[in-house]
Amino acid sequence: MKKYLTQNKKTGIVEEASVMYKKQPKASRKNEIPDIFYTHLRKSTILEQIKKNEESYKILEDIAEITNLPNNKLAKYIYEMTPKTLASYKQKGRYFSSKVNEISIKVKELYKKGIDVFITKDNFNSWLERNSFGLGNIKPINLLSTSTGIDLVFEELVRIEFGDNA
Repeated sequence: MKKYLTQNKKTGIVEEASVMYKKQPKASRKNEIPDIFYTHLRKSTILEQIKKNEESYKILEDIAEITNLPNNKLAKYIYEMTPKTLASYKQKGRYFSSKVNEISIKVKELYKKGIDVFITKDNFNSWLERNSFGLGNIKPINLLSTSTGIDLVFEELVRIEFGDNA
C-alpha cells in the first residue's frame, strides 16, 4: 500500500492493482503464420471431415440449406463450376475432391459467423453481394471459391463484429 500526501494532508490509501501482467512470448520464427481459429470446430474435426469423403449430394444439401443461395450462385461463386456440373454431383455415388470438401466446410463456418454478425442469412447474403471497403471494394461473394478468400471474408466479419470497419 502506498500513502499519498496532498498539501501536507493524508488523503487516502491507494492499493496497487491485484492483477499481474505477463508479457506475451515472441513467435519462434519471425514470419510465423498464426493459426486460424474457427468458431465452432476444432482443427482435428475439420481434418476428419475433409478426409471423411462424404457423398457430394449430402454436402450440397447442407450448403444449400445453410446458405439459401440458388444453385447457379453456388456453382459460380463457391464451386467454380457450371450449374450443370454441380447438378451432376447431386446424384448418389458421386464424391467431391478433398479441396472442394474443405471449401464446403469453410463456407459452413463462414456462414455461422456471418449469421452471428448479421443476425439472418438474408442480411448476410445481402452483405456478401455488396462491395466491402475492408476487402478493397470487392464483393465478398467473389472470394468464396478459395480457402484464402474465405479466410479474408471471415477476418472482415470479425472486424465488423468488433466495430473496426476502417
